[in-house]
Amino acid sequence: MSKRYGLTATSIIALASVMFAQGTKTNPPSPSSASSLAKLKPSLTQTYDLKPKYKQGEVCYQRLVIVYHALDSAGHIVNRNEVRGDLERRVESVLPDGKAYEQIRWKNWASRSAPGATGAYGPYQFYDWAEGFSYRFSAEDPHDKFHWNYEKFPKTMQAYLVLMHTVDAHFEFDYLRSSYHGAIEKLRRIGDEVEAPDSHQRFTINFPPLVPNSHLDKTNVYTEFIGLTYAGGEPCAILAHRQGPGDFWLDFAVGPGQTRRSEITSSFAGNLYVRLSNGTLVHGDFVEWVFSKMPGPDPNKPNHQYMRGDYNIDEISREEYLKGISDAAK
Repeated sequence: MSKRYGLTATSIIALASVMFAQGTKTNPPSPSSASSLAKLKPSLTQTYDLKPKYKQGEVCYQRLVIVYHALDSAGHIVNRNEVRGDLERRVESVLPDGKAYEQIRWKNWASRSAPGATGAYGPYQFYDWAEGFSYRFSAEDPHDKFHWNYEKFPKTMQAYLVLMHTVDAHFEFDYLRSSYHGAIEKLRRIGDEVEAPDSHQRFTINFPPLVPNSHLDKTNVYTEFIGLTYAGGEPCAILAHRQGPGDFWLDFAVGPGQTRRSEITSSFAGNLYVRLSNGTLVHGDFVEWVFSKMPGPDPNKPNHQYMRGDYNIDEISREEYLKGISDAAK
C-alpha cells in the first residue's frame, strides 16, 4: 500500500533546533544553538516558487489508494473497502506560459474488502476493463474539460467508483497545485494561506444510465504553506489543504425510468508534499468525512449512511507500475 509520510527526522531535528535555540528565561540559548537557528532562519523566511515546472517528455508514476470505512451511527467501523490504481504521466507538451498537457494512462485497477476495523482483507477483484484507460489532461484546464470518455466502462457501481478515482487523482492532488484552480503562485512563504479559486465551484460527475444527474459544489477550499520536510530524496514544502462542508447530490437509477436521490455532505483535510526544486508531488493525502441521506421505502424514514475515506497518493517507480499488485500487498 502507499507509503505514508509523517514528521521526518529532518523535520524533528529542525523543530528541536528552534525550540532549543529559543531557550528559557533561566536557560538562555547557547552560542551554538543560536548559530543553528541563524542557519535555519533563511530557509524559514525566504520565498519559494511552488508552481509545477514541467519538461516535455518527462514521465512519472503514481499510486492512488483509497480506503472507504463504512461507519455506524456511533462512529464504529462496520467494514472497509479499498480501491486502488496506478497511473503513468507523460508530459506531451509545455506551452510558453508553463501550461502542460500530459497523457495519463491507468493500470493495476483493483479493489478488496474487509470486515470491521481490523478484519483481514479478502482477495483483490481486478478491473481488467479499466486497464490502459487513458486521456489527455492539463491541471490548468477548467472543470468542464475533465469529462473523459468512459463509454467502455460497464454500467456498474464498481465502474462509477473507478470513474471517481480518476477524478480524485486530479481534483485534489493536481488542481490545488495549479494556478487556475489553486492559485499556487500565492503560496510563497511559510505561513501563506490562500482560498483557492475552486471555492464555490459547481460541477457534475454523471455516469448514465447509472447516475444520470448530479450536482457537486466545492466550498471553503483553502491551502496553507505550513512548513518544510524531506521526502522523496529532496527538500519539500508541506501544504495543508482543507475544504467543506460541501453539499451535493447524486441521482441513482433504481429501475426503468426511476431514480433515487442521495443527498451528501462532505468535508476533508490533508497534506501535500511538493518538491522545492520543481513543484512535483511526492505524496498527498486527506481524510474525508461523508454523511449521506437517501429515501427509503417509507419517505418519512430516510436511510442515513456515514463514511470516512482515507486517500493516499505516492510516487512509485516504473518497476512498481509494471509489476502490478497481488493479494500480499499491504
